[in-house]
Amino acid sequence: MREALAGSPDLDIAGGQTPVRMLFALLDGNNAEAEQVLAASPRPDFQDIDFSFYYPKAWFEAIVAQERGDSAQALNALRSTRAILAQRLIIKPEHARTIAVLAQVDARLGQKELALQEAKHAIDLMPISKDIYDGGLVLEGLAQVYTWSDEHDRAIDLLRKLVAMPSYINYARLKFHPLWKPLRGNPQFEQIVASLGPKS
Repeated sequence: MREALAGSPDLDIAGGQTPVRMLFALLDGNNAEAEQVLAASPRPDFQDIDFSFYYPKAWFEAIVAQERGDSAQALNALRSTRAILAQRLIIKPEHARTIAVLAQVDARLGQKELALQEAKHAIDLMPISKDIYDGGLVLEGLAQVYTWSDEHDRAIDLLRKLVAMPSYINYARLKFHPLWKPLRGNPQFEQIVASLGPKS
């Protein structure tokens, strides 16, 4: 992936490559480069998992600020993300994916009860019995809410469910993505990661 991106430095189809470049920079411990990658793009939003949902640029700015240890900037970026998502919900008030991401933002803002209420509402709107694709992503949103609300056992229980069904949960995402950092070092979480890893 690094080689492919290096060979096409301007490639950013529908905003799909910028978050990957950002993540590689974070994995290398180069927070400044991650910030520069985001700042260099004129796009207001990017897709991170699929091409049916676009995360506000501020969402990724919050991730970079968090990794840099800049809590104040992370909070400002999260508040900006929340405002953008709230505007989207005025247009599509029952959009499950938007509500699920809003819940994750509220969890990171310390609004645990509100975040749980939103995440569960998103699941009611888009259960996996209705749509295994979006339903799985919405369920992952609840796992993220638990992760950032210090409900780690509940997050891990949901992750066990997600890895046993078709979903976007995978080895690299759990092992490296900053969104799962609060669970790292938890033996049960590490067991899930190892179960998905390369088999020798």
